[in-house]
Amino acid sequence: MPLNLTKISDFSVNDIHKILKQAFIYKQEKDQGIKHQDVLQQKSIAMIFEKASLRTKVALETAAYQ
Repeated sequence: MPLNLTKISDFSVNDIHKILKQAFIYKQEKDQGIKHQDVLQQKSIAMIFEKASLRTKVALETAAYQ
C-alpha cells in the first residue's frame, strides 16, 4: 500500500478492501464506545478540494477529529 495517496488508482482493489474493512471495524468500535485516540497521533492529514465546499470540508474535519 502506498504511503502517500495522490489518486485512488494508486491503490489496488485489495488495498481498498483492507481500508474499508478497517473503517467498518473502527465504526463498530466507536459505536460501542471504544476510542482510538492514538490512531492518527503524529500523523498529518491534507485536504485539497477542487472547488470550495464548506459542507465537505466540515464533514472531513469532523471525521478526522473523531
